Amino acid sequence: MSSFLLSDFPRPVRLSEYQSFTDRLLEKTMSVDGILAFYGIGSVSAPGISDLDFVAVFRNDTTVLEDSRQTLNGNEKYMLIHSLYGASAEQFLAAQSFSFFQPFRLLAGKEQLPSQLPVADPAIRDQVALEYLLKFYISLKLQHAYKLIRVRSVLLNAKGAMIDLHHLAPDHPEREKFADELTNIRADWFKGNPPLDAFRSWYHRFSNWFFLFVEEKFRQLPFYIPEVRSYRMSRNLFIHNGPRLQATSKGMTFPILYPLLGNRYFKVLNRINRLEVTLPMQRDNVPAVMLDYFRFNTEHRAYNRLHLPHYLPLTSSLHLQ
Repeated sequence: MSSFLLSDFPRPVRLSEYQSFTDRLLEKTMSVDGILAFYGIGSVSAPGISDLDFVAVFRNDTTVLEDSRQTLNGNEKYMLIHSLYGASAEQFLAAQSFSFFQPFRLLAGKEQLPSQLPVADPAIRDQVALEYLLKFYISLKLQHAYKLIRVRSVLLNAKGAMIDLHHLAPDHPEREKFADELTNIRADWFKGNPPLDAFRSWYHRFSNWFFLFVEEKFRQLPFYIPEVRSYRMSRNLFIHNGPRLQATSKGMTFPILYPLLGNRYFKVLNRINRLEVTLPMQRDNVPAVMLDYFRFNTEHRAYNRLHLPHYLPLTSSLHLQ
């Protein structure tokens, strides 16, 4: 850990700024033709670290070509890290069986959810947990390969990972300890000097435990893979079938250049490095419910590319190409 640089430090943002921005975004989005409802996901538990997540639900077959992020300033993009989620009314309802973004808070418009939500199949819940944990695993492995830990990204995504870790290991005492420490670090970040020593200590212990935990879960649980042309998550990140989960970086890193390149450091290294990930893939005898899950993901992404190109689909972030 001592050989790693720290970057992407959280910066102070008042809770009132989150609320003001939410109000402005809400007013603008609700003026779009075809909008039915606007939902918030989660809450701002640690202003300056937390980000905002919203879902816009539109009438079926509505097309929206405007990119709402293009008009945001730097501070607004800091609070809204990624685009809004978007779905047709039909897809939003179907997503309740295939994704786990709940709880949704209706902020404007007409309620689109039934009073009784469907109960997702346990196999899908396990699959989604593994997909999100795999994405976080890969993110941390890249940061280790580049010898640069992105602090806010870790504080933000580790909190989300705790939900999936809790699902796979609800009574694991080590997981509970890491979750409590993470909560305290997030809460204390803007109380005087940032608790960098506490973060370093927590991150070193947590990442070592997390890598072993996720690798073990990929040995224990089936991880289903859809039939796609190639198993690639991005131009420099490839996934292969193998007996166990592991990640190998190929390329060169230049930590000394980070002070000069700043946020461009990761982009530059992504061009000259590649990460090879192997994991056990279950491609035969895929249960019918998992085929439905893959079909929903494919159709939702295709629909958004055509009708809502600047809105994220309500699917997991693991998108194989």
